Amino acid sequence: MKSGVLIVVIPTLIVLTRAGLPCDYTVAHLNVRNISSLKYSLEREVSGIVVAPWDDQYEHFRAIHNSACCQKPLLIVRPRNRKDVSKCVLFSQKNGLPLSVRSGGHSYICTSLKHEGLHLDLRGLNNVQLRKTKRSPTGLAAILGPGSDWRRVLSFIPADKYTVIHGQCLEVGVGGFILGGGINALGATVRHGWAAENVLQMKMVLADGSYATVNKDFVSIKRLNGKREKIHFSAENDLWFA
Repeated sequence: MKSGVLIVVIPTLIVLTRAGLPCDYTVAHLNVRNISSLKYSLEREVSGIVVAPWDDQYEHFRAIHNSACCQKPLLIVRPRNRKDVSKCVLFSQKNGLPLSVRSGGHSYICTSLKHEGLHLDLRGLNNVQLRKTKRSPTGLAAILGPGSDWRRVLSFIPADKYTVIHGQCLEVGVGGFILGGGINALGATVRHGWAAENVLQMKMVLADGSYATVNKDFVSIKRLNGKREKIHFSAENDLWFA
C-alpha cells in the first residue's frame, strides 16, 4: 500500500431467481363464447390477423422480452395498415376493452400489455425507406414503420456515411423508443440530440380513429367523415416540443 490507498475487493453474494416466472393471470370475466363473438366481429372489420387465447399464434404474439410480464389480452391484432389501427381503436372503445400497443416489446415494466384487453402488435408495420429531402441537414431521411426494430433500420442505412439516433439494444422497437424521447447512451444523443428531436414528420391515429400527420409547424387531420383540418402551432398550442 505504497500510495496510501487501500482497495478491498469483496465478492458479492446475490440471490438467483427463476427465469420465466409462472403467469397467474387468467381470462376470467368473459367466457369462450363472448371472446369468439368479439373475435368474429373484429375479423370482419380489419384485414390483419386476429388471434384469441386458444389460437396457436397467441403466445408468440403475446410474449415480450420481460417474461415476468404475463398479462393476457382477450384479443391480439397484427394490423396491416393504419385503417386497421383506426378500426381497433374504435373497437376497443365500443366494447370497453383496454388498449395496449407494442412495437419491439421492450417494456420492462409491462406497460405494453394489458390484461383482458385488445392488444395491437405493430411488428407487421415495419417498413423502412430512405428518401432524399431538403428538410434534412444531410439531404437524406428515413421513413420508419413503428413496428420495425433498430437492427432492421440500421441494415438500410450506409454505416460509413450516416447514422440515426437509435436504441442501445437493437431489438428495441422504433415506435416506443421515439415516443419515449429516444436517448442513445453511447453518445449519439450528446452530439445530435434525442431521437424525437430529429423527427421531421410523424403519422398517427388519434383516439377518435382519425388520421393525423404532425409536422414541426402544423398538424393535418383527416376525420373519418372525410373532413380535413389543418392546425398551425403557436406559442399557445405548441405541443410538438412538449
